[in-house]
Amino acid sequence: MIGGLADAVKASAVPPVSLVVADSAPTAASGMERAAQASPAAPSKRTLGVSVSSQQTSRAAAPSQRAPEVPLVSRRRAVAVRDYITLLCEEMDRHHECAERILWPILSESAGAAIDIRPYLESRDALTPIVAGLRAAADQFVDDPEAGAALLAALLRVVRDRIDEHVDHLDQDVLPLITRYVSAEDYAVATRRMRSTIAPHRVPWVLPWAARLATPEERHRLMREAGVGRRALLAMSGRAYARLERRVFGPAIRHSHLCP
Repeated sequence: MIGGLADAVKASAVPPVSLVVADSAPTAASGMERAAQASPAAPSKRTLGVSVSSQQTSRAAAPSQRAPEVPLVSRRRAVAVRDYITLLCEEMDRHHECAERILWPILSESAGAAIDIRPYLESRDALTPIVAGLRAAADQFVDDPEAGAALLAALLRVVRDRIDEHVDHLDQDVLPLITRYVSAEDYAVATRRMRSTIAPHRVPWVLPWAARLATPEERHRLMREAGVGRRALLAMSGRAYARLERRVFGPAIRHSHLCP
């Protein structure tokens, strides 16, 4: 989904721009330091490991490339992209906070020395400044979608790759330890506590978002555990969420499971 969002945002820049995403995710300070050391013949802008040449940026933003009276991206769509990214970033922040306050203490108490959470914490710390940069880039995209599209699309791809690495670590290293050391009762308690941290005003977004990304088996379990009240809320909020996604990704996206 994040990759699809990056493609949708990148399409806002005409003509297409070439993006170079660094393998590592340096801090904003180190990125600016390397930008200052760039060759004068090929100046570039670097933000959180993302490099977009100034020549490419100027081509993407040049007024001569488009008719001023017909914006490539409407403000309504740009705001929808910003809102979607903001909600996504807030949910990532909540995920990390829940893991630190709820899940890790239970797992550490149960598994003891069998688990080392330092790789997880390092992964989280590396992602934090990138997410902050992504939020700032989303705000800039609203101000000037065409000029801000390249940087925003590149940052989305960086976040996508880091999340993939993070999820791989959880699947390969953490979940087997949870299965082995944490009782089903303790895990159920932790799950309920983590779910309770969703602010009431965010539930109408988080429920359809989770259903949208879940596998059929996960969706079935989500519906079973949600209860009658949240299933009714999903039925009501699913249509509004579907409209948000269509504004962000385009009208071809399908949401049959969100709109019973």
